[in-house]
Amino acid sequence: MIKGILFILLFLSCAKETPDPEPGSIPEIEEAELAINTYYVAPPPLGHDNNPGTKEKPWATWNKAFNAFEVGPDDTVYFRGGVYYHTYLDGGYGYGCTRSGKADHYVNYLNYPGETPILDCGAIKPAGMLNYPVYMRHLAYAHFRGLHIRNVWQADGEDEVQAWTITESHDIIVERCVVYNTHGLSFSSNVNNEVYYINCDSYNNCDSLTTVPANNPMPGNDGTGFSDFNWHTSDTRVYYINCRAWNSGDQGFTSGSNGYTEYDGCWSFRNGLLEGGGHGFKMGWIAKVDPSITHRLYKNCLAVYNRRYGFDSNDQGYYCGSLQVYNNTSYHNGYYNQGKVAAGFYVYNTLDTDERELLRLYKNNISYANEMGDIIVGKNGIYIHERNSWDNPPGVKITDATFISTDSSGLAGPRQADGSLPDLDFLKLAPGSPAIDAGTKSTGLSYKGSAPDLGAYEH
Repeated sequence: MIKGILFILLFLSCAKETPDPEPGSIPEIEEAELAINTYYVAPPPLGHDNNPGTKEKPWATWNKAFNAFEVGPDDTVYFRGGVYYHTYLDGGYGYGCTRSGKADHYVNYLNYPGETPILDCGAIKPAGMLNYPVYMRHLAYAHFRGLHIRNVWQADGEDEVQAWTITESHDIIVERCVVYNTHGLSFSSNVNNEVYYINCDSYNNCDSLTTVPANNPMPGNDGTGFSDFNWHTSDTRVYYINCRAWNSGDQGFTSGSNGYTEYDGCWSFRNGLLEGGGHGFKMGWIAKVDPSITHRLYKNCLAVYNRRYGFDSNDQGYYCGSLQVYNNTSYHNGYYNQGKVAAGFYVYNTLDTDERELLRLYKNNISYANEMGDIIVGKNGIYIHERNSWDNPPGVKITDATFISTDSSGLAGPRQADGSLPDLDFLKLAPGSPAIDAGTKSTGLSYKGSAPDLGAYEH
């Protein structure tokens, strides 16, 4: 019997000792509970869905792996490396996943160690207006690791594309997964609770065929890396941890949720292909406010080289959610010579009251070398800001010398062996930088030294 996985080593040092995890802590799976049964899937000719799913006689399709009646709590399905070809949709929807685990007993869908399984969707020709090749609904206690999805296309300009959708589900971990080459949205989370995207990548998302709306078609404007959407309830929590998004038409990360969404250590860069918006992070877009919760937390994130804004509150024309934007860095956004407003941060006026707008908190952020300034605040918009670079903290002036390096080489490069982000000097604070120990302690985030540093990296 094969014992399962060494689970998320990067975060074990932060594990809670209490039986019930605090919101935002990553669920732990005890090694002794893993891999009660182990199954395998491999591309043909070795794989066949009539096989028993053993290592010698594996299944052939992701559809079989996600829905085999044999698979249950504590079981592990290993995906062998190679290309799997996805060819069909039913009413616009492709592979679902019906095999849930239970509390503390996850079902594990993992890449075989050292191998890369790729689901290629390029042969799918949607007959309707939807192309959702992987669509998981009502799933619980499932862990996905090391799966890749690619080539999800529009058949014409009216088609909507979402490569991997998880909806109305809870207690899901998506770890070290990659989606790339789509005509729309890569990772879509809809009305989910306790869902974690950890060390995932998304790139090359651009709806280049789009012809709608007819009065103002904007090819590229639905190209998105990661999206969290929920206008139904405020009792949900979704987390993005050390994820990357780049080369999307519109934005790398967007959230339109009435619940809580957290972004920790994420990178969003080079977004804004064709006529897309070109934002790093879109933060607002709330239909109804629950005054008892924080709606968004952004910490230690990078937004660089996007066509327009690094961090966009995106709440114009909507109600104002409470935002906590702490210790992020926005660098060199704009400079696309298209005459559009481009800045490090943009804060809008909203439909809400001044009292609600003052729940948007920006602290310890760095905004530097953006085309039209560090931050733009819309007419009549207000927010609370403290110890950001644009607040001119005493003795702090941001220059190139503030950082070890402003060379972004490697942003889209290979991750480290454990799945963590590349270890770059880019925008890390140089020894003796005036941004060291220049922040406020009121964020509640951990820090080294006498006070928090400014920006995404603690020196």
